[in-house]
Order: sequence, then structure tokens, then C-alpha cells
Amino acid sequence: MIGKSAENIARELTRDGIKTPAGKDKWGKASVLAILSNEKYKGDALLQKTFVVNFLDHKKKKNEGEIPQYYVKNSHPWIISEEEWELVQIELRRRKELKYSYSYKNPFCAKLVCEDCGSSYGKKIWHSTTNRKEIFQCNNKFKHHCKTPHLMEDDVKRRFLIAYNRMYSNKEEILMNLENVKTLLTDTSKLEAKINSTKETLEEYAKEFRLLIDANTKTIQDQDIWKKKYAELEEKYKNKEEEYNKLIAEKDIKIAKSRWFERYLQSYGIKVYPTVGWVDEDTYNICFAGLRDGSILFISTLGVNNEQCKPLFLKGLQKLRTRFPNSKQICVGQKIEGIPDDVCVIPYENTFGGKMQLSQRNQIRLFNWDGTISKEEN
Repeated sequence: MIGKSAENIARELTRDGIKTPAGKDKWGKASVLAILSNEKYKGDALLQKTFVVNFLDHKKKKNEGEIPQYYVKNSHPWIISEEEWELVQIELRRRKELKYSYSYKNPFCAKLVCEDCGSSYGKKIWHSTTNRKEIFQCNNKFKHHCKTPHLMEDDVKRRFLIAYNRMYSNKEEILMNLENVKTLLTDTSKLEAKINSTKETLEEYAKEFRLLIDANTKTIQDQDIWKKKYAELEEKYKNKEEEYNKLIAEKDIKIAKSRWFERYLQSYGIKVYPTVGWVDEDTYNICFAGLRDGSILFISTLGVNNEQCKPLFLKGLQKLRTRFPNSKQICVGQKIEGIPDDVCVIPYENTFGGKMQLSQRNQIRLFNWDGTISKEEN
């Protein structure tokens, strides 16, 4: 979670003389990734990952649906918390989706991205008998015929220092802008509305499935027509389910970004109170990830005071209070029936964000590499 790659972790474990789970001296990337994605370290167990095909030769095969699997929660004491494990899975998925390989060797590796093809810039050595230069260049420059220029390493370092110094000298203003950026990038209210709507559609499709099957069992149906209706409904359900899973994944990423923003602001001594949102029971683990018992937690009733969302909101709030019994909740928005009396409620228009929205002063200042102000955007 501090940015190291699996290869770097493997080298450090090998260097420190730590044995692999198989008792070997040398670690590999695959061994590290297997540990990071193993649910046993958070106290759970997935049973029957493999099975014996033939009891005579005792050869094992990976279970790819041939036999049922069983997931057991809290089967043994955990080594890392479930919340931290979930954040690791999000980071692993993020790195897997990158168009370029993640690297920890250089502070600029995996940070400089080609504008033409989206690949990362890699460190290259230009040398001759009398001259040697270290540069950064698109790793796929000649494959994709990219027109982006190469960058001298010294120039990259110089520009970074200028930008960093500018940021440090305007720390208070930039940190305030970062909080605004955090809100823009990590707000999940619209996503939650889409998720709820998509889930409602899935439930409607499930009802149609039951009615279709019930009709086929009670009355005589033209089987060709029935099978066609069933196939069409199945296709619609699969497409909507895929959309639902993508929305959930997008929400997970936004929550992870929110936690990292909060940690960054805290590193500068800024008090940060986490904002918590959820959809249903399936989202509790990721939505509550990174929270600490005894802290102040912000929640919001914006968009939840309706027949569909209100029960889900109140159920999640009860779960939040049970999991973090020593924490205090501050609710932004309208107080709805069912919220406990000890939850402090603040109308949205009285918050900083509400006042900024009303006054239309929510501006983000952007800086060039040379430290000058590029432009201001509303």
C-alpha cells in the first residue's frame, strides 16, 4: 500500500533471508501476489479451490466450477484487517488495468505517461564513445510511432522541484483545492442512485423469470416461443448485471481514492473527517474500509429520503454504528425518520460545500511545470 511493486517486495524478502511458503530461499512475483490476494490472511477461507480428479494418482486440479466451493467467514484469527485487505485488492486491480507495467525503481516510473498512446515513459540510456545521457521516453514510441518527445532526466527533476516548491509555498491554498478535487473525484451520490436503479431493474427481471417459469409449469406453452422469451430475458439480465458490477467496481475505486486523499491531507497536519456512503450489504466492507473506531464520521441523506433508498440507508447506518460503536456520526442534509437522536444533523446549505456552491466560488487553480498559474476553472 506504500507503492512497492510485487517484484520489489520479492527482492526484499529474498535479501532478508525469509523463506517462501514452500520453504524456498528465492521469492518470485507470483508468490507475493498469491499472498496478497489470499483471503486466509483476513480470517476467511474459500474451500475446495482444488480437487482430486482421480483418487488413484491423487493429481489435483484447479476447481473451475466442476464441484461446489464454500466460503467461510471468520474461520480463523486474521493477520490483517478485512478493510485493509479490501484496499489491497482494489490497488491490485488498479495496477492490473494500467496500460503499462507498474514500477518502483524510479520515482518517475509509471508516473510519466505518453499523450499519444497512453503507455508509460521508461528510463533509457543514450551513449556514445564520448557522451552518455539518461532520458525518459515512451516505451512504445517506435511500435506506435508516437510523436511525443523524449525528456532529459535532469529536466524532469528540475521541473518537478519547481512544481513541488510552488506547491509548498502555496500549501494552504493547494490543500483547500485538493479537498475540492477530492469531492469532485470521489463523490458517489450519483453512482449510488445508478446502482439502486440498476438493482431495482435486476429485481424486476428476476420477477419476470419467476412468472415465466411459473406460467410454463401451470399452462401449456409453445416451447419455441417460451424458450425465445426466456433467452431474451436472460440476455437482458446478464447485460444489466454486468452494468451493476461495473458500477460497484467504480464505487469501490472512488472510495479507495477518497481514503488516499484523506491520508495525504492528514500527512500535512490537516484534520480530515471521513465521509461514508453505502448501497447495500454487499458494499459494507469496502465502504467501511480504512475507518477507525472512535473517529468522527460524516454521512449524508442527500438522495436517500425515498421509499427505495431509505430502508437501505437506515440498515447501513445501524451496521456502521455496530461496527464502530465509539464513533460519532454527523449527518449532512435533511434529518429523516429513523435516524437516532444522538446523530448530529447539519443542513447541507450550512456546510462549506453548500456555501461554495451557492456563491459559485468553487474554483480550482492549475499550475504549469514552471510554477506559473495556467488557468482557473469554475
